[in-house]
Amino acid sequence: MCEYCGTSAGWFSSSHPACVAKVQSTAKTVNAFVVETLLGGGTLADLTLGVQKILSESNVKQQYVNEALLDGLSDGISQFSKKAPISNDDYARMKAIYEAFGYESSLQRPGRMEMELSLTIWQAQNNCLQQWGESLFSLRHGEILCYQAEGVSAILLEEKTVTTGRGYGGFSVPLGHGLYGHLGESRPQKVSGLMPIDAGAFAITTENIYFSGSCATTQIPLQHVVRYQPYVDGIGVSEGNGAPKVFTLFQNCQFPDGRSISNASGYDTGWFLYPLLTALTNRLNGVSNPPTLIQTTEAVAFQNAFETFKSANEVFSDLLCNAVKKQQTIPTENLDTYAKAVNELIATAKALNVSDPAFNKALQTVETNWNAFYCGADGRIQGDACPVFISSVGDFMGIAHQLGYIGGS
Repeated sequence: MCEYCGTSAGWFSSSHPACVAKVQSTAKTVNAFVVETLLGGGTLADLTLGVQKILSESNVKQQYVNEALLDGLSDGISQFSKKAPISNDDYARMKAIYEAFGYESSLQRPGRMEMELSLTIWQAQNNCLQQWGESLFSLRHGEILCYQAEGVSAILLEEKTVTTGRGYGGFSVPLGHGLYGHLGESRPQKVSGLMPIDAGAFAITTENIYFSGSCATTQIPLQHVVRYQPYVDGIGVSEGNGAPKVFTLFQNCQFPDGRSISNASGYDTGWFLYPLLTALTNRLNGVSNPPTLIQTTEAVAFQNAFETFKSANEVFSDLLCNAVKKQQTIPTENLDTYAKAVNELIATAKALNVSDPAFNKALQTVETNWNAFYCGADGRIQGDACPVFISSVGDFMGIAHQLGYIGGS
């Protein structure tokens, strides 16, 4: 008997190929609908009616597409939470949806943690923070715990100079694990990289960053921070003096003394740490949070161009890593794609016609540094100009964020 339609499926068969194909197609449709509905701000009623309509039209029982539905909830909640900080109302809306569909309430379920973290960012930006939980650290009266990673979830790293038998001139590109490869002529040299110091617990409060490991403990007052450096898997913190400290979360690590930590969970927190710490530090320093995101036609085009650039930059960074590690050349078409994304970002920024002097000066710097980095006529790049260009893009987008032309982090 076919498990899907209940009719005979023949000898040694539990289903009809056509029934299997129909269920698989319906599952994809349900998954896509759930994600689209969540991203569009749909309610529980919208989701329930829409799923029932799809199942009715395809004559497929929900039990056969339930896993696809739950995956859609995971993906939709995750994407919505990372798109911009979610408000208390959005949090309540999504919570009602996942509870109604039997979605696990555990924070380990994909999407659930992003939802909690995104709400924390929103609360920090709107001065309505709630205590994260019981703190592992001794806090001052009135100090609120905003986030905490227990055990040895966090890795503390610092910049160190390491002597190597072989080095490369030119510019540095990240190779992962906090180390950097160098593109250019090979020669013996000393290189700087991020060296793991210790593993331990990590916390962020309304006033401090805390870390406590087996051999290193640190407390960084947010008011002493002069710059945050966002990483995919963590955050870099620069104070007025001394080497910057970098904290990564939920990552594997091999220490110089032979110790190793297996923390990898496939979950990155950089998207959360940077905007949270920025909001908390701005609050302490009396700096207003960015205004409501501008939604003019030109602004939306600029926002879309920035998203395209971010994706292109991730791909281009991987290509640079391969160029270093495997001595591969970067294909012309990939370089052209990256150049197109950069030029579109610059063009849409100019089309905004922003009168702010800092915005225009930073934009001009981006364009100047891009022209120094990319030689379009012969398809070559000037390696030494790469970090300068990337840094100027970061500075420019920071100003655009402050003016309300881009949102999120």
